[in-house]
Amino acid sequence: PGARDLDNPCRAWRDMVRLMCKDPRMRRLCLTAAIVSFCRTISIGNEGQFFVQALKLHQAERFVEVNMLRTVGGQLVVIPGFVLTGYLAMQNGTMKVLRCLIPVTALMLSMGALIKAVRFMWFVAVLEFFLSLTDLYEVPLSRLVTGVARPGKVGEWLSTLGLAMEVAKLLGNAFTVGIDTVFMINLHGLPLWWYYPSCGLLILLAALPILGTPKVPTGWGAAAGSRMEQLHTHLAVARAAKKWKTVVSARKQTATPPATPLTACYCSEACGDDGSQSGSGSSSAGESSEEEEPS
Repeated sequence: PGARDLDNPCRAWRDMVRLMCKDPRMRRLCLTAAIVSFCRTISIGNEGQFFVQALKLHQAERFVEVNMLRTVGGQLVVIPGFVLTGYLAMQNGTMKVLRCLIPVTALMLSMGALIKAVRFMWFVAVLEFFLSLTDLYEVPLSRLVTGVARPGKVGEWLSTLGLAMEVAKLLGNAFTVGIDTVFMINLHGLPLWWYYPSCGLLILLAALPILGTPKVPTGWGAAAGSRMEQLHTHLAVARAAKKWKTVVSARKQTATPPATPLTACYCSEACGDDGSQSGSGSSSAGESSEEEEPS
């Protein structure tokens, strides 16, 4: 950030939105992240209430038990899931893993409605195991953003991705509050199970922005893992390096070196040496002429 960014804090937000809209690759990745985040927020936002209603719990102690099963089950799955996803992305390509995770995320999110049929406390931990897998898409998505980011701008591009996800979550929470309010006022109740299959189908739309290749010289970049993308990236880097060398050599030929104090010092020393030598020559000639006069 520069001095103008410190004077105007809204400038950074404006730059993020501008980057999100102008760059074709960033626009696609942010749209994919926003769709998945929006659907996950709607479904998981009512998760605790839905489990309590489906299990027909009426004691506060049972509520605590449900929350413990949800929290512990998710934490035990997410950490090894992130490690495994990163390993698969390195082996098979980041873009390929991301495209495969979109339908997997939709399927895992739709399984939350099964608590309506299997009403047991232990099944809460099983469902939380599957629902926690819906977070794994963030690993290849963040890797792609860092791969297509410009040199020295990785932090700004990741911040733009986070901004898109947080805005989508905010809209998802607002949508949930509005729908729940309408159902509770008009229908005196809300069947929460339909959130899961509906959001699962909507997540499939997140695969549309990442289909194909953007019309840019480097495509999705070397981070995508495709051989063709890596070849395009290497060729683009070679062309950019060759062009930069040409520009630098042209500047060196046309530009004149400025006179530095060190160069001026060297010039003065050289002129002084020549003057002293010429002075000594003239003095020696004068002495010889003086010696010849008496004779």
